Amino acid sequence: MTQHPTKPLAVHTWDWKDAPDFEAINKVVNDFLARFGNGISLLEVSTGSDEYAVVIGDKDLTQEQANDAYANEEDIANGVDASGFDWEAAEKHLNTIRGHYASIGIPGVMGLTLILNPLLTRYSKGERSAPLYEAMLAAE
Repeated sequence: MTQHPTKPLAVHTWDWKDAPDFEAINKVVNDFLARFGNGISLLEVSTGSDEYAVVIGDKDLTQEQANDAYANEEDIANGVDASGFDWEAAEKHLNTIRGHYASIGIPGVMGLTLILNPLLTRYSKGERSAPLYEAMLAAE
């Protein structure tokens, strides 16, 4: 069970051959109710593999947030919640930098191909991780 240290957000995964750890799920649900008192949501996430996952959050947890939490489980464990980042500003910044590289012609192609376009591709495919956010804003 991966649990955010300060927010009502936890991700529980298990292999298809195993059963979920209901004791751990119960402990997290009771902890969230005691600490946050806003109700609980437990949403299943499609993993695309032999792994199953549920995300536990407050009653306002959406499926999109649950999917993001599963995709960024490592960030959750480190206390980072990428859903709070200003992704619109990061995308705007990246596109501005891409425009600068494109405007310089052939010399800018390498930067576009090797650095900037792969960041845009990851973003376009739905990745919302702290390392991606930082890389998008650090692009120069």
